[in-house]
Amino acid sequence: MSKKVTAYPRSVSSVDYASFLRIHRLQYKKGLAKAGGATETLLLSGLAGTLGGAAELVASAYNRGNGRNTAQNAFSEAQKQVASALIEKANITGRSKEKFQEKFKEKGIDAIPDSVFDGLKDDSGNPLTKEKLKSLQQAANQEKNRDAVYIDVAMPNEMAYGYGAAWNNTFKIGTLAQAFNSSGGLAATAGLGILGGVAGGGLNALSQQKTKAEGLNLTQLAGAAGAGAAKALNPFGTNSSINPLDPKGATNLAGLAGMAPNENAVQFFQNIEFREFQFDFEVFCPSEADRHIGEQIVKFFKYGMHPSAPAGTGVLDFPDVFIIEPMFKAKGKEPSKHYLMPNTKSCALTNFRVNVTPMNSIQTTFDGTFPLITISCTFKELTALVREDLDKGY
Repeated sequence: MSKKVTAYPRSVSSVDYASFLRIHRLQYKKGLAKAGGATETLLLSGLAGTLGGAAELVASAYNRGNGRNTAQNAFSEAQKQVASALIEKANITGRSKEKFQEKFKEKGIDAIPDSVFDGLKDDSGNPLTKEKLKSLQQAANQEKNRDAVYIDVAMPNEMAYGYGAAWNNTFKIGTLAQAFNSSGGLAATAGLGILGGVAGGGLNALSQQKTKAEGLNLTQLAGAAGAGAAKALNPFGTNSSINPLDPKGATNLAGLAGMAPNENAVQFFQNIEFREFQFDFEVFCPSEADRHIGEQIVKFFKYGMHPSAPAGTGVLDFPDVFIIEPMFKAKGKEPSKHYLMPNTKSCALTNFRVNVTPMNSIQTTFDGTFPLITISCTFKELTALVREDLDKGY
C-alpha cells in the first residue's frame, strides 16, 4: 500500500473541486508492475523468464545474485544474531526469552553493551559491530521508505502533453519499376545503355571481349561506357559523376536533360515515440513547516532519481520510477482520477532542477530559509504507448 510522504499545499487533497497531481515513486520492477502496460507486462513475464538464466549469470558475476539479502533482510538477520547473543550473556531462558526477544526489537542499538558484539559476524563473514548494525538499520529504513510512496502537489500553472509517431521508414520504388512496367520502357533503357557505351568508349571494351557462347557482357560494357564518358567530359576530375552505374551519376545524367528521377517513395510506420512530461512547481516557504515540506519534496525527487551502489558490488541498482496520476476532488467525495487527463505509465525522472532565486536575487528569511523555490521536473515514459494502454486510461 502506498504511503503519502507530503503534500503541497498541505490540504490539497481535501479541498473540494481541487485538481492536483499524485506522483508515485516505486522501485523499478514494482513500478513496471503497477503501470501494467502491454510492454511492462512483457518485461515482467515471458521475456524475463526466458532471459532469466543469462541475467542470473551476469548478476552472479557482479556478486548480485538473487540469493543476496536485501537491506531489510540483512538487518533482520543481524538483529536476531545480536538478540541471541544478548540473551545468552544474560542467561535468559523459557518464556522470559520470548518476551525479551520482542522487547529487544524496541531497544535502541546504543543501549546494547559493546561486549555483546564480541565474536559476531555479519552475512558476509565480517565482524558485526554496533556501528555496522546501525548502518544496516539505516539502509533498511531507507529501503522501506523508498518503497511505494507518493506526494500530492497542486496542478502546475502550465501543463501540456503530446503524442508522436515516427513514419521515417522510407521505401523507394524508384524509376526502375516504371522502366519495367512496359516493354517500350525496358527497350529504351537498354538502348540508352548501348548507345552510351559506344559514345563513351564502349568499342574498346567490345574489342577486348572474346566471342564466346555466353555472348556480350552488358555490365562490363555499361561500366566501360560510364568510365569513358566521365573521362572525356571531366579529364581533370573537377566535375560530378556521370557514370550511369553510379546512383549520383545517373541522377546527373537525367539532370542534363532537365529531369529528376521520380523515386516513388512511400513512408512506412516505424515506431511510436516516448511521451515526455514537464512540470514546474512553486513552493512558498514563509514558515518552518512549509520549509520542511519543500525539503521533503526536493528529497522525494532527488532520492528517486539517483541509483544506489550496493557495497561490495560492481554495479548500480536502477533508480526508482514514477507514475503520475492527475486527480480531482469532487465535493463530499474522495479524490479520484481526473477524467480529462491521462495517467502516465512508469516514467524515469530525466531532469530535475531547483531554483532558490526565482526572482533573480538572493532573499532569505531570518533563519536563512529561501521564501520561494521553483522545482522543474522532466519525466520520460519507459515504454511506448499502444492502443491497449489507452483502454487502461493512459
